[in-house]
Amino acid sequence: ALTGLVIAACPALLLTGLSLLAPPSIWVLIGLQFLYMFGIGVMSPNTAAGALIDVAKSAGAASAMFGFLHVAAASIAVLVLGQIQGDTGTPVYALQTALIALAIGGFVTIRRLGA
Repeated sequence: ALTGLVIAACPALLLTGLSLLAPPSIWVLIGLQFLYMFGIGVMSPNTAAGALIDVAKSAGAASAMFGFLHVAAASIAVLVLGQIQGDTGTPVYALQTALIALAIGGFVTIRRLGA
């Protein structure tokens, strides 16, 4: 899971930095967003499997809760993003970077707690 987070963090950080200098070209944006989503794709199945491993008897309900929390978190992120004024993609890239940093922080904290 950490590998996917690191893969996603690199293009998110790069897009945030580039957008502060000048709007990235469409091809740079597509390429970096592709890498970002690749990292999320590497991380998501591993995260779901890790979250459901301890509740094998009720995996269906646990999977539904995992999906609900995923969509709820995305909805909250969109609400926050909607409140940020901007004419560029910088707020989107900054939010992606912040959420990836939060995910890495959570991962490291859980690992340190021995979970």
